[in-house]
Amino acid sequence: MTELLVAVLKFALGLAMLIYSADKFILCCINIAERFNLSKALIGLTLVAFGTSLPELVLTVAAV
Repeated sequence: MTELLVAVLKFALGLAMLIYSADKFILCCINIAERFNLSKALIGLTLVAFGTSLPELVLTVAAV
């Protein structure tokens, strides 16, 4: 029973951290766009796309 509770708590903590960090990442991208006077669409197509593809790149390099 305690193993299940620990697993659920770890999952909830991981999900909360993921949501928080994703929110901060988006806010930082918006700040970069405003600071360099770029459109938010351009930032969305470059920084956010790179940031979401980076984990797959790291896993692929590690697998090779």
